[in-house]
Amino acid sequence: VLRPIAQQLDAVVVRADPTPLERTGFYDRAERVQRGAFTADFLTPEMLNQRNSARASQHLQLSRFVTLELSNERTPRRVIRGRAGCKMEVILDGQRAQLRTEDARQEVPIDDLVSGMEVVAIEVYPSLANAPAELIPLTGRGECGLIAIWTGGR
Repeated sequence: VLRPIAQQLDAVVVRADPTPLERTGFYDRAERVQRGAFTADFLTPEMLNQRNSARASQHLQLSRFVTLELSNERTPRRVIRGRAGCKMEVILDGQRAQLRTEDARQEVPIDDLVSGMEVVAIEVYPSLANAPAELIPLTGRGECGLIAIWTGGR
């Protein structure tokens, strides 16, 4: 005779701490993009794992809103530009990327900012007007798009 003990057991609840990307709202913003609230490219950890690139600029080649070019310096570096050829704002782990440049309109040398192996996820917005409200205060006065780079272990 089997006793109906399973009916008397309490429900099992499994809880886990949110991942760093969940805490920063990455997946929430990705869902909003899928619903059409914004226009953006989301480079997820799964996509970046498949590329396994040593340079952040190689990851950004997946975005349709970014152009990668060589700078006009003695030692050319890969720089990112928006669709109109303008300088894009860059956020690194929720903070505005501080690059030492003589000209505020100079393009961002992305590979000097972060290694491709450190990058966990990237958000690329084609314009600040189309970026989510929670990211705009983190930017300067850029007239072009926004790139949010998130680092950590993959």
